[in-house]
Amino acid sequence: MNAEQIIILVTCLVSSVVMIGCGVPLYCRKVGRNSWFGFRTKSSMSDDEIWYATNHVAGFWLMLTGACTALFAFAGTLAGLNVVESAVLMVGSMIAGISICMLSALGEQRRQLKERQRQADTDNRRPA
Repeated sequence: MNAEQIIILVTCLVSSVVMIGCGVPLYCRKVGRNSWFGFRTKSSMSDDEIWYATNHVAGFWLMLTGACTALFAFAGTLAGLNVVESAVLMVGSMIAGISICMLSALGEQRRQLKERQRQADTDNRRPA
């Protein structure tokens, strides 16, 4: 293993730790609505229930992306990939994981909004 491969491996592992570290408090619902950390959209910023549900899903996928990126970094190193191949594997896994994270969080947000609308429609139909 040469110096470039070690740099790529360390970069991957540091990135993985950061993603996992950011994902844990979101997944555990420890981060309240704020303007700088979490999955922030107009809908999630408007309601605590939507915020926590959306960020719970985002946190899960962020942790999984971090774990997969670390796994791919070790696998690439053990497989003897060159620097470019290792970097492509790392960046590709991060892009794929973060994309899934965003789509899953948006899906959960949409589910929460539909559930809220369904509940409001049910409440409106009940006789007074």
